[in-house]
Amino acid sequence: MPPPRGRNYDAAEDLELARAWVLVSTDGSKGVNQTAELFWSRVKKTMEESDAISEAIRTDISKKVSKYVRCLQKIESLQESGSNEKDKLLKAQELYDRRTTFQNSFMDTRKRKSVDSDARPSAGAVLHEETTSPQLEQQEPDLEAKGVKASKKLRAQVNLQARAVKAHETLSISMASKTKVAKSHLRIQEERALQSMLNELYAIEPRDEEHGASLRSRRSSLLERLGAFTTTNASGSTSSDVSN
Repeated sequence: MPPPRGRNYDAAEDLELARAWVLVSTDGSKGVNQTAELFWSRVKKTMEESDAISEAIRTDISKKVSKYVRCLQKIESLQESGSNEKDKLLKAQELYDRRTTFQNSFMDTRKRKSVDSDARPSAGAVLHEETTSPQLEQQEPDLEAKGVKASKKLRAQVNLQARAVKAHETLSISMASKTKVAKSHLRIQEERALQSMLNELYAIEPRDEEHGASLRSRRSSLLERLGAFTTTNASGSTSSDVSN
């Protein structure tokens, strides 16, 4: 039973895949003497060159580039001493591989600034500290409580990001499984179509010698295509035997 569709599934993907399969299957200029691997590589290339799929690929690349740029900006904002340009690029790559979303990071940055501003004493507070040190001792537990609260929020955000990474991995596995199942179904459908065409040819009685030669040539061509399925099927399944 095929896996359920993912949340990013679009019916246009299946339509483009089917369209590419039909175009490659009916392309007489390429002939029939091609392996299944070559056949599916041509289907993949044709599919990716379509407007719908190529636009989706460009959008995905654009998102990933923007994500890396944000990672690099994050690293540069730290202004770490002793770090050269190469170090920044490597750290940005590590941050890119570790994070899947930056919304929580931006929220965390703003919250940290808020906590820092709350903890940083103003000029009036410094003067008040010099004259009322007993009151400052009472304020220290409040600052410590704020630090604990900020730490808890940070841990919650880290856990949330970890769950997001897990969800992304699960989605990737689901998409890969969906593609594998679709290819398998298309391969089976093509093999059945070839088998049906071959059976129809064997059922035709030749009208004359020329017609018989034409029938034999078409049968031979279909048998070669079925033989390609038998020798290159990745799952090890073989085509049905065809009797003369």
